[in-house]
Amino acid sequence: CTSPQRTFAPLLAGCARVLRQHAPSARIVFGGLATAAEDGAKYAWLVQQALGEKLPVDAIGVHPYGIGAPGDTTIYGTLGSMQAVIDTYERRLPDYPLWITEFGALTANQPQYWEQAAAYLRRTYAYFRQRAARVPVAIWYAWSDAMHAEAGTNGLVTADGQPKPPLYAAFFEEACT
Repeated sequence: CTSPQRTFAPLLAGCARVLRQHAPSARIVFGGLATAAEDGAKYAWLVQQALGEKLPVDAIGVHPYGIGAPGDTTIYGTLGSMQAVIDTYERRLPDYPLWITEFGALTANQPQYWEQAAAYLRRTYAYFRQRAARVPVAIWYAWSDAMHAEAGTNGLVTADGQPKPPLYAAFFEEACT
């Protein structure tokens, strides 16, 4: 039986070859890896080993939900620190920047928690700015609560399109600077 990384490696190489040929300025991002950081980093490293050469990508994409900036005390960062995620990928794949292709405040999407969601967003984006050489891209999920309502997504706007004052303002102050 072939391992998942040995199955994926030639697919990644072929797709990257076609993309580089037809869209040479396109950025190729491996991921978004949504498993525990050690598992995701190990998988990407094993794909690189299966290729026997450098990964044919420009960045590694990860989805570190439940992970906050160092010192985060909000309910949205209880599963660990972004520092540990970054360090794990740095050890396994030092030649590739990390793109945080999704992060956000899942669950507890009620008005009484919106200030905490805004604090989580602010602290996390501030941390990413400090680590911009390693994490040049960080994408908040989601724009709207309607995008994944069953998970309690904290969008910047409600399902009917109304801005959530603390979260909406925090995003435009922090993420767009």
